[in-house]
Amino acid sequence: MIPYPGPHAVGIARVETTATDKKRGVLGCMFYPSPAQTATKSKWLIGPTGFYARGFGAYIGAPQFLSNTLLTWLLGAVTIDACVESEARDSAKMPVAVFSHGLGGNQTTYSDLCGTFASRGFLVLSIEHRDRSASVSAKSNYTEKIDYQKPPKDEEESRQFRSGQVEQRVSEVGEGFQLLRDLNDGKQVENLLGTSLPDLKGRIDLDNSVMIGHSFGGVTAISVLQQPNNPFIAGIVLDPWMFALSSKEPLKVPVLSIQSETFHWRKNIAAFREIWDKSTTPPNRPSNTFTVLFNTKHQDVSDLLSIAPSFLKNTIGLGKLDAKVVYDAYDKMCSGFLKKVLDGRSKIADEIVVGDVDAALVVNDEAAFEFLDTIMAPAKV
Repeated sequence: MIPYPGPHAVGIARVETTATDKKRGVLGCMFYPSPAQTATKSKWLIGPTGFYARGFGAYIGAPQFLSNTLLTWLLGAVTIDACVESEARDSAKMPVAVFSHGLGGNQTTYSDLCGTFASRGFLVLSIEHRDRSASVSAKSNYTEKIDYQKPPKDEEESRQFRSGQVEQRVSEVGEGFQLLRDLNDGKQVENLLGTSLPDLKGRIDLDNSVMIGHSFGGVTAISVLQQPNNPFIAGIVLDPWMFALSSKEPLKVPVLSIQSETFHWRKNIAAFREIWDKSTTPPNRPSNTFTVLFNTKHQDVSDLLSIAPSFLKNTIGLGKLDAKVVYDAYDKMCSGFLKKVLDGRSKIADEIVVGDVDAALVVNDEAAFEFLDTIMAPAKV
């Protein structure tokens, strides 16, 4: 994996909270700035390696014997530049980013992006959704397996199925944010995974929280930001898959939306634009940014771009740009956006130092919509 670009070392800690009759519980990974000075490595799959490798294998249709052997070995060998269960930074309050993964993802599938935000000073809670959209997940410290579930073939039944998943995801985001409140208040949190959590009492800047998501997580982020009285001051929406979203309510906070070049189709972008146009018309936010990153594909923002061998990238739908170029572009766009959002609100804004993304790599706003219109297939009659 590529080293994180920010000035801070990155710590990670896994957490699972108890499910009750009224709460689903939270499973996820926290990425945060750490004062750790010694460069350390963490496993990329920070949960049980074989468990997740077999889940990935089943999701992509790999033979079970390959998942049990080669895939387990390959994924188990991947490391990230992070210190497990290290202390959290205490010299400044940490703004919050809550991250929602796409279909087939899990709590560490986007560790490059989440770790990048942490290296820039954010506390990131990457939630592993247990709505059966992850390649595999679990409850009660991995004693209760939750497999990926395919939707019904009928389109309307599939929409209802996915809408129910979005509702659960929104609920899980709410519980995840409450977990951060509890940790900031110094409350005792039972971690079912048995691992240590950093001391976060008084260290989290809950008033400066951002909601982020990719694909199915992108529409999760939109749905969260549509909720009245949600706690987020901004959003980052990556390649949103709009199929399951029925609400057309505008987003009333600043939003950055980044698209890969090849993901969207007319029906999807039309559904997104209906909300986007409402969100960028006064009295809402006219300063939102819509961007297309050229020569990229849908999964390039995930860790697959740096993990997958070159000969497999085209087979599994990854773009041709070098991973360093892609991740650097996402960092510059996202971190630059967050710097503007936090300016005057958090001292972290002063610490974020990034250049502009190469103009040859992106197209923005109305020109970006026009570009997508030229490359998408004609609408079906």
